[in-house]
Amino acid sequence: MSNVSTAKFLTAVNAVNPPEFSDQPDELPRIGWRNGAKQARTGGFFYAKADDLLDRPAAPWEPVTIYDDEPGYQAKRLSVAVVSVRTQPFMPDTDASGKKHMRWLTQWEPGAQLYTEWLCFAEGLGNYPVILYSKGLTGKALADALRTFRAKVLKPAERIAGRRLPSWTFWMPLATLVNEKGAVMYTDTGHGSVVTPPALYLPSGDEIAILDALAVDETVLALGVSVREEYAAWHTEKRGNQPAPVAPTPDINGAALDEDPNDYSDEIPY
Repeated sequence: MSNVSTAKFLTAVNAVNPPEFSDQPDELPRIGWRNGAKQARTGGFFYAKADDLLDRPAAPWEPVTIYDDEPGYQAKRLSVAVVSVRTQPFMPDTDASGKKHMRWLTQWEPGAQLYTEWLCFAEGLGNYPVILYSKGLTGKALADALRTFRAKVLKPAERIAGRRLPSWTFWMPLATLVNEKGAVMYTDTGHGSVVTPPALYLPSGDEIAILDALAVDETVLALGVSVREEYAAWHTEKRGNQPAPVAPTPDINGAALDEDPNDYSDEIPY
């Protein structure tokens, strides 16, 4: 057995004494939206691959398997605190082998779709940032939710505070859009399928009560400042044109339509 004290790496470590860094993963954990199925009368939900997460998530996340050999987690209702947003147009394309992928554009052009990512904190996923990605009708629904959040939550808070506030000062509660009777709303894509878009759900009460109910704690507020600074370049980064793999097919009898960024067949531009 080798003598641990004479290991070569220890000689270098003892000589240099490098600091103990807590490295970020190569890519941040990603969460997306999966649509419900009209025939099953199910709503949509947020989804994350288990292997993408840094820790086992807490409520409202629950274990689920919707793809073969891919354990994951779902959350039917989720609150997020948005740190930064970026959007890039793309064109659906097909490579020489017939595989679908996205051809990224530097600016929008007729026929293009928009792919949007939110750098955010997500309820139940600990105090580390994640990416919430969307496109098509789901992307439009989330953009509408963010505009409503800014108008009904952030702007009143800024008026009361007498200063501008970062968007991650408050949580955004999101869940499947339902009608006044609580029934899930199914939106036709125009391509033979439906989506169950997410929507913003604000608590009841007067202005101050709503703001207090949605306010993040000091830890999240401070972490948001650090994350915004650390990922300042992320906001303006643009993707190149590398072919992407085709997304897997759900194995739960159509109970969820895939909302993976590489699968745009059931989406339309907005």
